[in-house]
Amino acid sequence: GELSENTTWTAANSPYIVTGDVTIAQYVTLTIEPGVIVRFAADSDDQSSGYDYYRSELRIEDGGALVAEGTATDSIKFMSNAEVPDEHDWYGISVTGYASVDIRMSYVSFSNARYGFSSNSAGTGMYFYGDDGDTLSITNSYFRNIGEYVFYCRLYIQNGRALIKNNKFYNWNYSVFPGRVYLDHDALFHLDSNQFLHGEDLYFGNGNIAPGYWYIEDDSSRIWITNNTTDSHCQFYFRSWYEQSVRDYEIVVEGNNFKGNGADLIKFDGSSAIYGKFLFKDNVVDSAYVQFTYANKALIQGNTIKNCTDSYVTGLSISSSIAVVENNTITGHRGNGLYLNLYTGYEDYVTDTVRNNIITGNNNGNSYSRAGIVVGGYGDSYVIWENDIYDNAEMNGDPFNDLRVETSYLEGDLDARFNYWGTYTTAQMNQGGNPKDIDRIYDYYENDGYNRVNYANWLSEAGGDPPSSYTELGSILLTDADGVEQLNFPVGSTLYVRVTDADRNADSGTAETVTATVTSDAETTGETVTLTET
Repeated sequence: GELSENTTWTAANSPYIVTGDVTIAQYVTLTIEPGVIVRFAADSDDQSSGYDYYRSELRIEDGGALVAEGTATDSIKFMSNAEVPDEHDWYGISVTGYASVDIRMSYVSFSNARYGFSSNSAGTGMYFYGDDGDTLSITNSYFRNIGEYVFYCRLYIQNGRALIKNNKFYNWNYSVFPGRVYLDHDALFHLDSNQFLHGEDLYFGNGNIAPGYWYIEDDSSRIWITNNTTDSHCQFYFRSWYEQSVRDYEIVVEGNNFKGNGADLIKFDGSSAIYGKFLFKDNVVDSAYVQFTYANKALIQGNTIKNCTDSYVTGLSISSSIAVVENNTITGHRGNGLYLNLYTGYEDYVTDTVRNNIITGNNNGNSYSRAGIVVGGYGDSYVIWENDIYDNAEMNGDPFNDLRVETSYLEGDLDARFNYWGTYTTAQMNQGGNPKDIDRIYDYYENDGYNRVNYANWLSEAGGDPPSSYTELGSILLTDADGVEQLNFPVGSTLYVRVTDADRNADSGTAETVTATVTSDAETTGETVTLTET
C-alpha cells in the first residue's frame, strides 16, 4: 500500500514481508533502520499496480525519499522470500517517471530483483537535485543476481552530488547504466572504488557497464570515475560539447582496473577541440580500447592499455584533440597500438605530444597495414619524442611497421626524434646514410605521396636519456596557459615559458629573475623574456 506520512521500519519489527507494491508518497520519507530485513514474495503483487503487475515494487513518487543506512556490523537486506530465489523474484526500487527523489543507501544487501532502480525505461528520467548534500548516495553495499539492469533509467544530476562508492555489483544480465547520464548546474557524479564482477557464472548474460553516454551540460559539473574494478566489461562513453569548463578537467577517469570483453570501448567526445577537458590517468585497461575525439584538453598519463582483440580498432586513438600522451604502456593489441589523426581545419590550433611511452607488441594480428603508431591527417601538430617503439609484429622474419605515416598533408617531416626503436631498427639506423628507408617505418620511402619521418637522434636503449643538451641542471618548459607542457605551437598562438633551476636560487628571501630566449626555424633572432621567481 501507500505510505502517506514519514515512516520508519524498525529492527524490532523486522522482518518485513512484502506481498505487493509499497509506495512512498510525494514528499514522504521511508527510513529503514540497521538490521532490518525486507523480504519480497516471489512473483507477487497483490496491489496489481506500478510498472509490473506481477512483482512487488518499493516505489518512490516525486519528492519522496528512501533512507536505508545500515552499519558495517548491522546491514539492511532487500531479498526474495523464496526458498530457491530467482533473479526476477521481485521488481526492485521504482521511481515514477521524471520524478525528483532522494535515495541514500549504505551497508545494504540487495538481491534477486528484476532491476536495482527503475523508471521502467532507459529513456525515462530519474532526477536528483540538491545543494551540497548527496541526493543519490549508495555506499558499502552489495547488489547481486539482478535479472536485467541495475539503473534502468536516465539519470539527471542537477546542482547535486551523486556518490556510488565501495559497492560490489555481482551478476546482472544486461548493463549497470543502460541510459544516459546528464550533469548540469555544478553537479558531481563520483563513481569510486566499486567492483563490477561476473566471476565464472555465465548464466547472467553479458553484463555491460555503461552503453549510454554520460554528458556534461554546463561549465562546472564534473564526472569522476576512480579506483573501480571490472572483470568482464568496461565500456563508458563520455561527452562534453556545450560549454567551456572552468575546471582543469571536467571528466576524470583515474586509478581504475578495467577488464573488457576484448573489444569494449572507453570514449571521450569533446566538440571542435573547443569543449571537453579530460584526464585519463593511471588506469589498467585490459581487452578494451580508448578513443578521444575533438577534445580541447586531454591528458593521457601513466596508463597500461593492452590486449584489444579487434583487428579493426586501435588501442588508443586520438582524433582532432589537443592531447598529451605520456608515460603509458600500449601493448598486445591485435590492431594498431596508437592512432593519431587531425582533420582539416584543426591544424592551426591542435597539437598532440606523445612522449615517454612504451609501444610494443601491437599488431599481433600481423597485418601489413597496421603498426605500433599510425599517423594521418593535416598540419604540423605531432611531436613523438622519447618513446620506446619497437617489435610491433613480424611474420616469418619479415618485420612489420613500428611507425606508419598515412598522409601527405603534414607540413614537413613527422617529428619522431629521440625515440628508441629496438635492436633491429637501431642497428639499421647505426649503419649510416640517414635519412633513408627504414624497414619498420612506413613513410615517403614506401609511398612517395606520403610525408617522411624525421627519426634523428635515436636512442641506443629502452628508457634511455635524450641528448645531454636537453638534460642540463635546470629545465625550461614551453607550456600552454594552464602550465601544461606543450612541444608544438600553431602559428599565432601564445607561448608560455617556465624555468626550474635550483642553482639560481641564491637567496631564498629574494624573488630572483632569469632571462630566456626562444627561437624557431622561422624566427632565428628569437624573443627574450624576463621571468621572476615564484
